[in-house]
Amino acid sequence: MGKTKIVELTAEQRAELEKGHRTGKSHCFRTRCQMILLKSEKRTSVEVAEVLGCCEMVVNNWLSRYEEEGLKGLATRAGRGQPPILSLQNPAHLKKVEDEIKKHPNSVKTVVALLEEDLDLLMHPETLKRFLKKTSIASVAPAGGSSRGRWLKKERTREAQLKILWRLYLGGRIDLYFGDESAFSMNPKLPYGWSPKGERIKIFPQRDKKVNLFGVFRADNFCVTYQSAGNINSEFLIASTNDFCRYVKKPTVLVLDNAPTHRSAKFIEQMEKWMEQDLYIFFLPKYSPHLNIAETYWRKAKYEWLRPSDYGSFAKYKKKVKAIFNNIGTEYEIAFSQMSV
Repeated sequence: MGKTKIVELTAEQRAELEKGHRTGKSHCFRTRCQMILLKSEKRTSVEVAEVLGCCEMVVNNWLSRYEEEGLKGLATRAGRGQPPILSLQNPAHLKKVEDEIKKHPNSVKTVVALLEEDLDLLMHPETLKRFLKKTSIASVAPAGGSSRGRWLKKERTREAQLKILWRLYLGGRIDLYFGDESAFSMNPKLPYGWSPKGERIKIFPQRDKKVNLFGVFRADNFCVTYQSAGNINSEFLIASTNDFCRYVKKPTVLVLDNAPTHRSAKFIEQMEKWMEQDLYIFFLPKYSPHLNIAETYWRKAKYEWLRPSDYGSFAKYKKKVKAIFNNIGTEYEIAFSQMSV
């Protein structure tokens, strides 16, 4: 057996190799850096080959390259491997691709077919896409933008408008209310609780018993609620909003989400009449329950203000729900310390 060749590395060389092993652009280069590092641990070429899954001769060849050229000797030299189908160094390729893309900007497959015919090449559409990414030709949406892009722009505009409404409210220029519907059922929303050891709090759910409410809330703990015997529909919302108009003392904005009952033709038809009474409807951006403070009141009532003992009977439960919303601002309060401004 021959003598094991020992590679002596300086601190600087080791640091370079470790960096190349971690951050090298190609897998081959990272493996070759690891190869030299393993050899510096006084391992034989056979042992290093077993670790890296190659042969002893490959290890010795790259070791020789490193000793002659240093770290740059571990890089794959230009011209090795299969030449690219489309080359950035070939002016004919660049010009032909640019010309055909201008003629057929919406069809990569059409451009590929024309290039194959004119340049006598075979390529996959993905080959052309990768080539285009290396050039100044970019994939962009038409000037009008995508439908999703227009939707996002519209929703961001509405969110910015809501921030302006908050500023006007805080400055005393307008009143700002948030409306929403919620169903309070005898199927409790209490996930867990505390009780003395040995005692268990029993709750008897009644899924068919519900209290349906439409609530209008303000950030200073003002609240008006309207109870419906059945499911809340547009007719009930219109009647509730008509009644709410008696609370309008100055320009008032009522913020609602995009529920079908709010966007129905019947409801929309009433908006002009409400505007004459200084009540203006503002619709939140879609999928934005976090912007509606009414959601906070509903959550607090269901998870904190209702107690297990309130679920004894539906009459008792209904009475407690009514008491909660009649006493918001006195017994029940929420400190909206950080408003969306």
